[in-house]
Amino acid sequence: MGPADILHAGTTTHVTARLATDRTSRPATWEGEIRSPDTDLRHIALTGTKQLRLPDGTTAEFTTTDTDPHTNPDTLQIKGTGPAPF
Repeated sequence: MGPADILHAGTTTHVTARLATDRTSRPATWEGEIRSPDTDLRHIALTGTKQLRLPDGTTAEFTTTDTDPHTNPDTLQIKGTGPAPF
């Protein structure tokens, strides 16, 4: 778990991310969870293109996989749309 930024709709949201490689998919992708106890993240689930930026500057696009982001508005489940950025 560590710091990350979410880039979406021309803004940046600071979050804590927990990421892992999904080795069950071919080709391997990545998935995880983003949290921000100070921020309602539901708006991120509703925006189009979303990118995760790690502290080293690496970025990767992702989608949200929450079926109901309204249950825990400070947490979102995510899945990468390409190679793992870590």
